[in-house]
Amino acid sequence: MVLLNYSTFFHPNVSIIQQSDGLLAVYKPHGVLSHPNKDGVCNNSLMVAPYDFQAEAYRCNGNSIYLLNRLDSPTSGLVLLCLELKLAQKIRTLFRDRKVYKAYYALVKGSVPKQMWWEDQLVVVKTSKTQQHLRARCVPHKGITAKTQVTWLETLRFEQEVISLVRLRPVTGRTHQLRIQCATHGFPILGDKTYGQFNWNRRLQAQRLYLHAAEIKIDELHFEAYCEPDFAPFQLSGFRCSHR
Repeated sequence: MVLLNYSTFFHPNVSIIQQSDGLLAVYKPHGVLSHPNKDGVCNNSLMVAPYDFQAEAYRCNGNSIYLLNRLDSPTSGLVLLCLELKLAQKIRTLFRDRKVYKAYYALVKGSVPKQMWWEDQLVVVKTSKTQQHLRARCVPHKGITAKTQVTWLETLRFEQEVISLVRLRPVTGRTHQLRIQCATHGFPILGDKTYGQFNWNRRLQAQRLYLHAAEIKIDELHFEAYCEPDFAPFQLSGFRCSHR
């Protein structure tokens, strides 16, 4: 069974990048949900089809399309899916055991050292009476460990502001990990409405969160999603735009 047969179920702004060894790599634009917020159909999710939270799968024509990784709604980039339960279990285990290479691009505030290694403790904080409103923050000696390798790619001045393009390599996969760690270490991501510097976002008229899931490597398989053109309004040359 070929995953491409289900292309009509995808959100109109989602692009199919590659199908290989039973896996389908798609490009999720910023603003699109990886899955609905509750069981059922959501017109602004990756696929316009019923979603089963227990199976972590969309239901299309009586078949399950398993979601293998998730991105926050404001983050753009690579999402992997598959049709086979055994393959889904295998890939999810590799993600859980930190055997999958993941790389993100981000535009951050300030001048960044060439290489950094961040290891922090994240704690989830409830910000309202409902479980839907949660945030996380770094707290020394508490919480769960978040590890990220940071590589500087390019720096420029824009509107008298210093902006750097970095590659973020998360070793762990915590909720909002990259956004929290960038903000905690003094390099907030441009356009981050939750953890960023709001005055800075307004000064630069940021129209989105400038965080992009660019690469996934699983054994010999290599998937890559180039950035949308709107990710590069600052004439940065350190990455390629548009895989379309």
